Amino acid sequence: MRHPTRLAIFLSVVTLVTAVLATACGGGGGGGGPRSSNDPGEIALWLERGAVDSGDLCRVRVDVFNPNPDGVVLKFRFPTSIRYSKNSAVLFPGNDDERFISPSFETTAEDFRYVVFMLSEDEIRYGEYSTLELNLKAIQADPDAIVAVDIDNNDPNVPDSREFDLKRPRFTAVEELGLEIRGDLPTSGTPSPTPTAGSN
Repeated sequence: MRHPTRLAIFLSVVTLVTAVLATACGGGGGGGGPRSSNDPGEIALWLERGAVDSGDLCRVRVDVFNPNPDGVVLKFRFPTSIRYSKNSAVLFPGNDDERFISPSFETTAEDFRYVVFMLSEDEIRYGEYSTLELNLKAIQADPDAIVAVDIDNNDPNVPDSREFDLKRPRFTAVEELGLEIRGDLPTSGTPSPTPTAGSN
């Protein structure tokens, strides 16, 4: 009677280990199990450009993938050298037409400004890809400005007015990009005349 070779034994062990791992990881196209209800979704942040002059606008885009079915909270944070441009936010929800929206919160704390959008399940649909765009205005020189965004679940059992607290913003930057702001806004007024030769 022939005994199994070492190679055959090794291949049998590898096959068994592979089968165990596939079962543990939800093999067979199961996608790793059901999604956690605490998962708000994924985001990607884009800036129209990486450097602007003081007084310029910069278009900002956030793409939202696989949002939580209850809706999401998008929180923007940037230094006081930048401010949100009023009435510039546009939401592109899935395949629907664009719609202009307003932030639920727009506030300042020490060195940062926060702009917060509460997006319900009707505004940003589960399983769809959505985009939020807005303008930020550079208002003073800042070579190291950072635009950051965080995403959280929008709890349908908590009023929007209570989902953001400036004293406890609970902000963890998921995506952030640098923005160089060059120079200051020009001062108004008439320039002084240039002295001529021989003047006292």
